[in-house]
Amino acid sequence: MIAVLAVLWVSAAGHAIPPSVMEPYRAYMAAIESDDLEDAATHAEAAYQAGVAAQIDADTLAALAENRAQIYTDTGDHRRAAAAWNDLTGMLERAGADVDARARVHVLAASQELAAGQRRNALNRAGQALELFPEGSASSIVFEALLIQATAEWQSQRVRSAGPPAVRALDVFGAIEAQPTTSLIQLSVFAGSYYALVREPSESAFYLSLAADYAELFLGRGDRYAIELGTWANYVRRGLDDAQREALFNRQVQSPLYLADIARPAQDEVEPEPRPAGWVDASPSNRIPPTYPSAMLHADLEGVAVVQFSVLENGRTGNINVLFSVPHQEFGRAARRAVQQWRYTPATVDGVPVVRDGVHTQFEFNLRD
Repeated sequence: MIAVLAVLWVSAAGHAIPPSVMEPYRAYMAAIESDDLEDAATHAEAAYQAGVAAQIDADTLAALAENRAQIYTDTGDHRRAAAAWNDLTGMLERAGADVDARARVHVLAASQELAAGQRRNALNRAGQALELFPEGSASSIVFEALLIQATAEWQSQRVRSAGPPAVRALDVFGAIEAQPTTSLIQLSVFAGSYYALVREPSESAFYLSLAADYAELFLGRGDRYAIELGTWANYVRRGLDDAQREALFNRQVQSPLYLADIARPAQDEVEPEPRPAGWVDASPSNRIPPTYPSAMLHADLEGVAVVQFSVLENGRTGNINVLFSVPHQEFGRAARRAVQQWRYTPATVDGVPVVRDGVHTQFEFNLRD
């Protein structure tokens, strides 16, 4: 949305605005009217710079600064938008603006820093927004700041660092009872991956189940990504004991994030398809864990890979598919190489070897092991 100021004739302090400011401002308004956003940005910048040079009052200059920042945001000029929002934060701080106004502009600056690929700056700006609020505060601004922090860490391939702000963002979202958005998919994946990495399966199951539910809500039940998230969540849930699954169920149905019309709670998950009489499942005979990818080790990166495969009649593995490899594909490649070398006693029906499809496993590449 384009920020359009009311036509300025006098400043907020009641003084006439000099022609050096009014002329580019009128040109800006004309460009807005003709829907020429690039031209509007040029004139918004000129009006702001003229206001600085003329030392107009702080409130009017802040209005011009916000116009300038918004038009750069709307034209997708992320670096200039970030710089412009940052300029405005300084003005608001000097003017003693209220906390929400200052935090909102910090978040807008952070979002543009993130869009420009300046992740460290985005983290810092989002952190500055959060510092303005007491610990435990819940608002849409706090949620947006935490979303930026989690996303910036994830884009930096830091699963361990992305998890905590993602978890907190989801808690805040539940507290403010906002309308669900697609950002809940990625936040739930960040949180579920983090807990998978640190080997807390109950927590991982909770957030991966949320991710699958929100993916189904926004992408559709037949969407491949939604299906694969559901597969991962089911795999983790099946590794829980009965007490853990009951606790997970209770937590799910009591959570404000729970989607009652879509979710499949832990107690209602679909069990594996029934096997024929005389079935004996495949059992591992040689499973060597994957080697930590050297490039990831040298980069100090951790990750998680989820692999689906079949056990063939000869006990070898086949149909290997890496469902997830976060935050880098190298972890999935290492997992695939390991699974290719695994050997099993094959499944049998009445003593005859058969293919066992749909085997899943998860690997955590954890530097703290």
